[in-house]
Amino acid sequence: MENNFDTQYFNLLKDILQNGEKKDTRSGEVLSVFGRTIRIDLQKGFPLLTTKRVFYRGVIEELLWFLRGESNINYLVDKDVHIWDKDAYRYYKKLKDENRSSEYPTHTDTFEEFIHNVKKKKSIFFDDGTVYKYGSLGRMYPSLWRNYGRRHIDQIKNIIKELKNNPTSRRIILTCYEPETADHAALYPCHILYEFNVSKNKQGRNTLNCVLNCRSTDCPLGLPFNIASAAFLIHMLAQVTDMEVGELLYVGCDCHIYTNQIDSVTEQLQRDPCKFKLPVLELNKHITDIDDFKYEDFKILNYESYPSIKAPLSVGDNIK
Repeated sequence: MENNFDTQYFNLLKDILQNGEKKDTRSGEVLSVFGRTIRIDLQKGFPLLTTKRVFYRGVIEELLWFLRGESNINYLVDKDVHIWDKDAYRYYKKLKDENRSSEYPTHTDTFEEFIHNVKKKKSIFFDDGTVYKYGSLGRMYPSLWRNYGRRHIDQIKNIIKELKNNPTSRRIILTCYEPETADHAALYPCHILYEFNVSKNKQGRNTLNCVLNCRSTDCPLGLPFNIASAAFLIHMLAQVTDMEVGELLYVGCDCHIYTNQIDSVTEQLQRDPCKFKLPVLELNKHITDIDDFKYEDFKILNYESYPSIKAPLSVGDNIK
C-alpha cells in the first residue's frame, strides 16, 4: 500500500524542530507549533508508522478499554499494557494528599505497591464517605464515551444509531470534554473531539470519514497512538454499520516535541519514510456489535518497519 503517512509525519516533526516556539509547560519544556493537519486515506493502508515500530497491541487494548466504559487501568494492567500507569499513580497521590483516610492515615504507596493494589482491585475509603478504587482515573475517556454527563449518554451507541439511520447528519460527534469534570480527572483530555461524516464512494457505497481534533499532541509518542486508535475505531464503526472506510483527518491545536525527545526525533528523521509500505488491517467479519470485539479480532498484515525508538514520556506533577 502507498505510504504518505510517514512522509506527512516527518514533515510535521521537521516543522516543529524548525519553527517551534520554546515553552515551559506543566510537564516540561517543549517546542510547539499551532494548528497542523495530517490527512490519511484509509483505503491506501492502515496508518501505523513504518519509520519506527508502533506498539499496536497497546493501541488496540487501549481502544477496547475506552469502549468498556470504565476509567480504571486495571483492565490494561491485566493485559500487560502500562501506558496509563504513571498518570494513574500521580492521580492516586493527589487524591491521597487531598483527602483524609483513617484507614490509611499516613502511608502513601510506592509505585510498585500501587500497581500491586491495582491488580488486587483494592480500594481506599476516605473519611468524607468517598471511595477511591486503585487505578481509577476519574472521569476519563472510557466513562465519557459510554456514560457522558448527567443524562448518562452512551455516545458510542448514539453514533452507531445515527450512522445506520441518518448517515447524512452533520451532528455525529464523539466528545471527550466534559467541563464539569475535566479539571478533576487524572488528565485533561488530549483527543477531545471526533467528528464523523459519511460520503459516497465511486461505487455508491457509504464511506465513513472522521476528523480527529486534538487540543494537545505529544508528537513523538502520542500522535502515532492517537492516529492509529482513531483509524481502528473508524474501521470498527464502518464494519458494524455496513460502510467502507474513508479518510481520517488529524487536526492538532498545540503540536509539540518535548526538548528531552529531540535526540530520538533526530534519530527517526535519519530513516527513509518511503522504505516500507503501510500494512493492512483485517477485522473479524463476523463481528456486528462493537462491544463484541476482542484483541484477537484484529489482524495487522504485512507490517514492516524500522526498529522502535524509545523517547521519554512526560506526565508532569499535577493535573492542571
